[in-house]
Amino acid sequence: MSMSVVDKVDVLLQENAHQSAKQQQIQTWQGLNLLRHEMAITLNISFSDVKAEFDLYQRYATNDDNLKQYLLTNSRILKIADLNQDLLKRQLKSDKSNSKIQLDLKLGISSEGVNIVAIQIPESIVEYWLGFDLSYW
Repeated sequence: MSMSVVDKVDVLLQENAHQSAKQQQIQTWQGLNLLRHEMAITLNISFSDVKAEFDLYQRYATNDDNLKQYLLTNSRILKIADLNQDLLKRQLKSDKSNSKIQLDLKLGISSEGVNIVAIQIPESIVEYWLGFDLSYW
């Protein structure tokens, strides 16, 4: 008996889903092996001693205080995060000091080519000016 087009499409879709699942499983195992290598290097133990066998439904007791302290002192990712946090704090402090309002007062007296200090001049040819310069950065 020959299969209809719909049946063939269903079979192809299932085969595609199966191949995608196999590919995801391989990628997951590769990621797990990379993490095992990283843990072995971090803990300074052999790669074969790092096991990834556990029961998802079993409860495991851990000492959270010691684990937290250990990770804070030895985790490469947390050290990088701390450095980034310090960098951002310094950048924020710098931006705050650079982003202040600056107000400048400018006063001036000018005349048409006459030296005001040496000669008495009438007020009609002297110009007085007052200026404010406001900048925000």
